[in-house]
Amino acid sequence: MFFRMKPSLDEQLEQLQAEWSHFNPLIGGWPTRIHNASELQVIKKRWDASFKIANSLLKQYPDSIAAKYLLADFLRMGHNIDIANAAQASQTLLKEIIQTDPNHFGAYYSLASLYISAEIKLAPRAEQLFLKAKKLALPKILPSIDQGLGFACLYQNKIPDAIAYFENYLRLKKDPEIQELLDGLKSGKQLTLVNQDLSGKKTLTSHE
Repeated sequence: MFFRMKPSLDEQLEQLQAEWSHFNPLIGGWPTRIHNASELQVIKKRWDASFKIANSLLKQYPDSIAAKYLLADFLRMGHNIDIANAAQASQTLLKEIIQTDPNHFGAYYSLASLYISAEIKLAPRAEQLFLKAKKLALPKILPSIDQGLGFACLYQNKIPDAIAYFENYLRLKKDPEIQELLDGLKSGKQLTLVNQDLSGKKTLTSHE
């Protein structure tokens, strides 16, 4: 008789990482890349299944920073699809990771990304976290960090800095939406920021 061995922690982390890679282009940023309510329901159902696996894995291996980080980032993405209390839970886990490992790049980057998508008044803290992540990533240059810094500065009304970061981002990656935003900022277009709390979202309203 043969018994099927339980997958190892590394094997389970690899499977979860594959799920993370599926979700990240769709709901890893704000706004999401979801086009309609039907797509949203499919994403939510799959996200819920992945979240439960990640949550169970951390309970099995409570000392695994890798398991905690994946759960935290699933929760961060969950916030972007309006999962209740996901932002607060993600924030708690990411802060715990940073306390345990002060040089954990992913935790700084994810916490900064969470703050950018959650609350405008957290923009100064998001800027600090993105700068820390940028330093930890060296010598690698990640365009998404400059994009995040651009929004962090924009939400603080630091327009020249926002323009500089968006220009750096666009030198490395083509992005029509950010290009349009940059062109508007350079032309002096005023943007009104609508503030909400950690359970909500913010939007940009353009005024000519």
